[in-house]
Amino acid sequence: MTLFATSSHHDVEGYFRRSHFHRFTVPTNDICNIVKVIEIAIGQLYKSGVRYYKYGVGLMDLHDEGLFQYDLFSQSNDNTKLMACMDNINARYGRSTVQIAAKGFEQKFAMRRAFLSPQYTTKWSDIPKIIC
Repeated sequence: MTLFATSSHHDVEGYFRRSHFHRFTVPTNDICNIVKVIEIAIGQLYKSGVRYYKYGVGLMDLHDEGLFQYDLFSQSNDNTKLMACMDNINARYGRSTVQIAAKGFEQKFAMRRAFLSPQYTTKWSDIPKIIC
């Protein structure tokens, strides 16, 4: 997993960029493990007084869960029952019905869609109608 935070190239106070890379000893699909690493990395990425322009999290080397062979010395600490329960609730009642509290409850950002181009190939209502 890689995390990064950067300021704008055009910022008067100068350009600032930091990144953090973390390799899990055992592959994980437990969001609690991922959030713990993010909490640690934030302390290394943050610098007081910087106006951040962009930040992100990237997950790399993703594999199907059934294709990984565990060994005797590296035990997984995933809570598979909790993750399965969260997945089932979100599948039944809608996306983000159950989520980690660190994510917050209010969505502060929404993409502007006023000038969205028509989706001719994926939306029936956007296909042009020809009347002869």
